[in-house]
Amino acid sequence: MHDEPLPLLPRLPLRSLDELARCADEIHSDRCQWIGDDSPRPCTCGVPRALRALAAARDESGPP
Repeated sequence: MHDEPLPLLPRLPLRSLDELARCADEIHSDRCQWIGDDSPRPCTCGVPRALRALAAARDESGPP
C-alpha cells in the first residue's frame, strides 16, 4: 500500500501567510476576479481552502 500523492498547490505570488489570509478573504468576496501573475494585486481565485485554514491556524498559534 502507498499513500496517494497530494495535489500540487498552485504557485502563488504570496510572500507571507498574512498576505495569503488577505487573499483568501478577497477570494470569498464579491470582488474576486481571475488575475495573472503580472497583476499588482497578490491574489488569484482558486486558492485552496486548506491554505486559508493554514493561515488561520498560524494566527491562532502565534505569539500573544
